Amino acid sequence: MTTPRKTQFFAESLRLIHDRGFKGTTMRDIAMKMDCDVANLYNFVKSKQEILDLSLFGINEEFHNGIDAIIQSGYSPIAKLKRITQLYVRLSFEKPYQISLLVSGWRHLSASRKADFLRERAAYESKVRQVIEEGIAIGEMKPIDPILATYMVLSAMRWLFDKSMDNSSALNPIEVERQINEFVISGIEL
Repeated sequence: MTTPRKTQFFAESLRLIHDRGFKGTTMRDIAMKMDCDVANLYNFVKSKQEILDLSLFGINEEFHNGIDAIIQSGYSPIAKLKRITQLYVRLSFEKPYQISLLVSGWRHLSASRKADFLRERAAYESKVRQVIEEGIAIGEMKPIDPILATYMVLSAMRWLFDKSMDNSSALNPIEVERQINEFVISGIEL
């Protein structure tokens, strides 16, 4: 069960991890931010590593659930690609600190969890590539290398994270989605 205090704990923890880095953030820092004793934090998690693990795999699951629903839809491959972009934009604006973990925080996972994460990331990339391959196969997308196209699409979306973190208040998520889709789709659509 998630309580408001636990929600605050994760929000403050992720903000500090983003600002100071994973290694630069201590449980004591989080306790100071939460105005409580360090011992109280262990009511929420067992360790700082667990904060990373729960947050990272939570946002990862949201992406997988979202893309799975998109892939299973009746949309055309181009429309699916637009929906994937929409999913990324929405989550980047709604959960920027969790997205930052996907970009760089995963490197601090334990060895076994890092291997799990890398498998999950490869599976996600494969799902995007599947949409692109389908679009190429039916003649909706240009006949380009699907692996290269996948990485170009995902790179464009990763850029969004950096930009939205720098200037999130000045960006309109709907406009960002429109512009990214115009850029991505115009490069791949036949």
